[in-house]
Amino acid sequence: MRRSGRSRAPRLPTALAVIAAVGISAACTAPWSDSTAKPGPTHSASVQLGPTRSASLSATCPAGGALPAYDVGGLNTWMSALQDLPQWQAADVGLTLPLQDGRTVWVFGDTLRPLHVSPRFVASSMLISSGQCVAQVLPAGGGPVIPAGSHKQVCWPTAGVVLPSPARTSTSQPATDQLDISCSRVRRGQGALNFTYLGLTMARFTVPRGGVPTLVKTWQVTPDDTDPSQMNWGSALLHDGDWIYIYGTRLQQRGGSARSLYVARAPVGALDAARAWTYWTGRDWVHDAARAQSTLPAAVGVSQSLTVSQVGDVYVMVSKDGGDFADDVGVWRSDTPLGPWVLSYTRAVPYDDGSGVLTYEPLAHPDLPLADGNLLVSLSRSPTNLTSLLADPALGRPDFIEVPLP
Repeated sequence: MRRSGRSRAPRLPTALAVIAAVGISAACTAPWSDSTAKPGPTHSASVQLGPTRSASLSATCPAGGALPAYDVGGLNTWMSALQDLPQWQAADVGLTLPLQDGRTVWVFGDTLRPLHVSPRFVASSMLISSGQCVAQVLPAGGGPVIPAGSHKQVCWPTAGVVLPSPARTSTSQPATDQLDISCSRVRRGQGALNFTYLGLTMARFTVPRGGVPTLVKTWQVTPDDTDPSQMNWGSALLHDGDWIYIYGTRLQQRGGSARSLYVARAPVGALDAARAWTYWTGRDWVHDAARAQSTLPAAVGVSQSLTVSQVGDVYVMVSKDGGDFADDVGVWRSDTPLGPWVLSYTRAVPYDDGSGVLTYEPLAHPDLPLADGNLLVSLSRSPTNLTSLLADPALGRPDFIEVPLP
């Protein structure tokens, strides 16, 4: 669960390592289907990583080919049966980013790894899929795929966008994608359940056609701030035309989980330039983050992390309706990326149904089209008992549902 202060949901223990190169290990598995704002970004601590070593592939997930028609039952069977990945047993979040070459990048948060792997837990991991093939990105040094700036901090992925890399200068060069991933920068306290949200960090990867994601840089967007009512920028990201929209959420009441929604934007190619960010006041775009106004009030309430997607001519937002600890998944629609947002559908998905497994953070996956035309949504799951997770890692993997498009 991504929120400020002490968590009500058990988090997996994490360990830190800084990485400068990644390799891939792959395994072919079961088929996919059966049939008042705080000050704004300062970009005050950009971290440029050094040259990376050559990537290696223990197996290759093929690029190209048309996307298969997915169904929810097949995806849940695939996810629960996923095995033979050398450093991945369970994880939450599960963002998906479609590559130009037809593969899909999966970005996860807290990750459980096999007993023989040290550290046993890391704060982020990454898989790549293509058809029945699933590949794991293995950071050199054995740490998380997104490093943190301090051994006392972790970075939990929250959202991502994929763009053609600006490094490509001619049509004769292989297609390369640029992945920009936002993450919550968090400081651990004493014990796995005690943590404090500090701010937003971004990570940039490049991925050549058929190749390995390479971490290019990370940069700190907002300064460290322990105030639980601060703005959480990077809760969702959306690429629309010439702009990257950056959504923020903010708690309005201590002890609650419902959040108000805000939006900023930056030109494509300038996400890492603080001076390029502007903020929506309800009437116009300004450079002063303190003037940002909510586009959805906390009285309605969204999760700390959510998704905003463009599906045809409609913008679709998926979140818990009422905040992280609410018991319904909500689907909103708008004719613009700014709102106004109209709730079009809810589905009961209790945060705690008494089964010993908590369910949270619904994320939409329009890049994984369902055969019946509905919208695929994943739900993070976390057992309340760590012993249960270690005995059955599938309990800590995302579950899929489908919702109608508005």
